[in-house]
Amino acid sequence: MRANTWFRIAVLTGLLAGVSLAAPGLSDICSSAPAPGGDILVHTDVAVLDSDGIEWDTEGPPAELRVFYSTDSQSSWTEVVMTRLGTPGYDSTWQADFAVPLSGTVVYYVNAEHDGFMATQSPYNGGDTWPPGQNLIARVAVDDTGDAVEPEGPYLDLTGAYVGYSADHFYFVLTNNDDQWPTSGGLLKWFSYSLGFANPDAPSDTWVFAPVYVDAWPVMQYGLFAINRYSGEMPERVGDIDHHTAGNRLVMRCAITDMTSDPRFGPWPNQLGYVYAAAITQTITISGATAKDTTATGLFYAPRTPQLVVGENTTPVLSQARVVPRVGTPEDVFRFGLYYTDADTHLPVRRSLVVDEDTFELVPSSHRYWGRVLFSLNRSGFGLGLHWFHFSFDDGISTVTTTPDTFRVARASVAEGQGTSQARFSAGPAVFRDRVVLSKVNRGDVVEVRNSVGGVVRLIWAGSMSAVWDGRNNEGVEVPAGTYFIRTQSSPGSRLRVVKVR
Repeated sequence: MRANTWFRIAVLTGLLAGVSLAAPGLSDICSSAPAPGGDILVHTDVAVLDSDGIEWDTEGPPAELRVFYSTDSQSSWTEVVMTRLGTPGYDSTWQADFAVPLSGTVVYYVNAEHDGFMATQSPYNGGDTWPPGQNLIARVAVDDTGDAVEPEGPYLDLTGAYVGYSADHFYFVLTNNDDQWPTSGGLLKWFSYSLGFANPDAPSDTWVFAPVYVDAWPVMQYGLFAINRYSGEMPERVGDIDHHTAGNRLVMRCAITDMTSDPRFGPWPNQLGYVYAAAITQTITISGATAKDTTATGLFYAPRTPQLVVGENTTPVLSQARVVPRVGTPEDVFRFGLYYTDADTHLPVRRSLVVDEDTFELVPSSHRYWGRVLFSLNRSGFGLGLHWFHFSFDDGISTVTTTPDTFRVARASVAEGQGTSQARFSAGPAVFRDRVVLSKVNRGDVVEVRNSVGGVVRLIWAGSMSAVWDGRNNEGVEVPAGTYFIRTQSSPGSRLRVVKVR
C-alpha cells in the first residue's frame, strides 16, 4: 500500500481544489443593539474570494445569503434571507432583521453561498456536547447526490459537510447517500473519509490538517494528521480524534490545540478570520488510492459566533463633529462629518445629519464600529444666511446627538479695484507662517481672504469681534506662500495686505 500516494491524492483533489475557489468572503459581521421586544438588524459585507483571499471581479452577488438566529439557547434556529443594500457606503453589505424577545440571549450566525462554494459561521457548542446535534453545527459544503466516481457503494457518495466548535474542540460532520460508513471492502481494500482545514495565514500553503476516519492497520488508523501537500511524504499523526457514526452521519472531533499549537498550522485566531474546509472519500488498495467524491472548498469562520444579551448595551460615542467650510457661498460644497465608536460593535440604525428642518443619511468609511468610523456627507445649494445642524445616531437601544452648531452661507462680493480706504479692523502679523488674527471685526460679519489676482481663497464667519485665518482655503488645504488681501463684507472698500511665508 502506498499511503503517501493516498494522502497526497486526498489533499490535492480535496481540500485545496481552492486554486479555483470562488467562495463568498464574509467580513464586518455585526448587528444593532438587542432592544427588548424590538428588532435586530444584522449586516455583513460580502466579497467573492479566490484561494489567496483576493477579491474577484464577478458578475452578480452571491446567490444565497442567510442569517440563522436562536432565542432558546441554540436548541432551534430560524432562518432569514438576507438582501443586498447596495447604497453609498453599503455597496457590498447584506442585511436582515428579526424580532427580539423581551429577555434572554440571542445567538446568530451568517451563511453564504456563491456558485457552489460556501462560507459560514457556526453555532457555538458551549457544553462541548458529544456527539453534537444538528443544532450545533453549520453546513460548510454542499455536494450533489450521485456524483461519486465509480464508488464501491453509496457510502462513498458525500451529500454534505458541516463544522462546529466549542472552547476545546473542532467538530467535523459528513453525510453520505447511505446509512453506513464501512472502512473495509474486503481483502486489501479500505475506505477513508476525511474533512480537513487549511489556514490561509499559515507561514506557507504546504500543510493541511485533517481528521481521517479510516482503519487501514497497520499503516493508518483513525486520527488527526498533518499532511504535506507537495512532498508526498508519509502524513504525520499529530493527535487523536473522537468519532461516531449514526445512519448517514459521520461525526469527528479533535482538540483545537492539536491543530493550533503546531507552528505549521499558523496563527490562531488568524487575521483573515477563516480556514479552508473540504471533505473527501477514497478507496485504497495496495496499488494506491482513488478519490471517489470531494466537496467544494468552503470557508469556516470560527470562533466567531455573535451572542447578545437582550437589553444590554454600551452607549456609542460621537466625536469631532464638524463642517468644512464654516462659511461658504451657495456654490460651495459643505463637508459634514464626525466619528462614531461603539464598544459593542453595534451598527447604527439611524445615522442622520439634520440641517435646519432637513434630514440626510450619512455615509460610513467602514463598518468596523469598535474603532472610530468616519460618517460624512457632502452637500451644496444651501440658501444664504445662518444654518443650524446637528448629528443624530441610534444603535437600536441608545440615541446620541451632538450639540447643535452653525454654518453660514454668504455671497462673495465683487473684487474691488486697486483703490482702498483705511481698514476698520486689524490683522496680524502682517508676515506669517501659520495663522493671522483679525481684531475689531463686527460680530457676525464675513471675512474674505483673496489671493493676489482677486480670487476668493477663504470665507470666515466672525462669531465674535475677532476671527482667525489658519492659512488654509475653503477646502481645508494649506495655501502656498504669497501675498493675500483680507477684508470684511460689511466694509468691502477696506482691505489689509498680509504675506504668507514658508
